[in-house]
This record gives sequence, structure tokens and C-alpha cells, in this order.
Amino acid sequence: MENKTFDHSGLTFNYYQTGSGSRDVFLQHGYSDNALCWGNLPADLGKDYRVTLMDARGHGLSAKPKDGYDLDHMAGDVIALFDHLGMQKPFYVGHSMGGSIGARVAALAPDRLRAAVLIDPVFLTTAKEEREGLVAKRRNEVRDLQKKSKEEIAAHIRNKHPDWPEEFICPAADAKLQMSLDMIAINRTVIDTWAQDLENSTCPILVITADVERGAIVSREVAAEIDKKHSHVSTAHIPEAGHSIQREKYAQTLAAIRGFFSNH
Repeated sequence: MENKTFDHSGLTFNYYQTGSGSRDVFLQHGYSDNALCWGNLPADLGKDYRVTLMDARGHGLSAKPKDGYDLDHMAGDVIALFDHLGMQKPFYVGHSMGGSIGARVAALAPDRLRAAVLIDPVFLTTAKEEREGLVAKRRNEVRDLQKKSKEEIAAHIRNKHPDWPEEFICPAADAKLQMSLDMIAINRTVIDTWAQDLENSTCPILVITADVERGAIVSREVAAEIDKKHSHVSTAHIPEAGHSIQREKYAQTLAAIRGFFSNH
């Protein structure tokens, strides 16, 4: 895929497009990934849809400002790309941070999305006083990785995630080297609004969950509460997977996305 750029609020953002069709799908990657970390998903969805992927601010080839690492700014970046492309009511797919951004887009601009799939978004209830420790931990992890070569990072990822197919490894290694350390600030606020965002959204939303014991974020208790409170939001559990569900159980994730889209 050839990369393209657009400007928004004095910043330049990188994006890619593939596929064809009368309907659009937008993919937003997770924290420390980039737009090329989706494996075969763009090509598989591109058989039926026009697929657009963007490097979030602080990631990939997009701008890396010193600030703006919160859901309001990052949702605004997504909406700005929709405006730039004249994209009308796309389907949205987001993983982790990208899922949380999707929930914020759905709340801030309820009429902009046809439907959204949120893959293990950062729907947590962590107290604010615990977050500075998490920010420091994340900063140290990324700083240590960025001292390594791409090959060393790839070996680290293979060792940590032996169940990831090989096509996901090198893009993830590239993404770790490209990420701005300033981006780590998102960890302070990323979980603050998700419950209200679901309340304020109106488009159909599917939250895909996995096993917390394997590293997934959305607990069964949170999923049950979501199902109970929101008629427009459903959850689907994919077992024997951790946080990166689309990597560890790709066929099941693709089937869930396609099935959800076909109903909307």
C-alpha cells in the first residue's frame, strides 16, 4: 500500500488505502503499533470494502508533537481524516487504544459512524493514583526497546508472543522504533471516558473480548455490565486469546467483524 498524507491542526498525518467497494472501513491501530500492524485484515476486508488505515499521532509516519495525547485530540484526528476524504458513515475497527478512540468518535460525532468494532479496548476502572506508576513503566519499556535493533525487538516479540503469526512480527518491531515517548501520556487519561462514551453513542457497537488470564483488558464483569446497560452495544468473547485478539485468533476475529458488518 502506498502511503498518503493530510494536514490537520498544523500536523501531518500518514494514512493508507486499499480495496474497493461502495462502503468504507476505517482501521485504527493500538498503542505502540502503527497502521501496518493489521496483518492480512486490510487485504481481506478490501475484497468487499474500501479500507483506510491511519498512523495515529505519535506513531508510525504521522506527526509526533509534544502534546495532544488524549482521546479528544486523537478522535479529532480521525474525524479530520473522514472530512479530508469525504468519508460518509464508515465502519470503524479499532484495537486497544484504537478501540477507545472509536468509542470517543462515536460519542463526539454520533452520526459519523455506520457501526464500530472495538477489539479489547481500554475499558478499565483503574484509579487515577495508580496511573503514574503505569506511565513510568510504559516509558521505561519503550525506551528500553528503542535502544535495540529491529531484529532484537522482533526476537523479543517472538519470545513474548510465540502464538503470533510471523506476518505480525516485523511491523510491530518497526512500530516500536517509530513511536514517540511523549505518546505514553495517553495512559493517564485513556480510561476516563469510556463508560460515558458508550452512553453518548448511538451507532451499533461490537466489543470483542478475550481472556484476562492471557492478558486481555476487558473483563467478563465489564462485558456483562456493557451488555446490561446498552441496547446498541453487544459483546463477543473469543476464548484462548489475550490482548492482541486479531493476531492470536485472526480467523475468528475476521469472522466476527464480517458477521457484524453484514448486519449493518
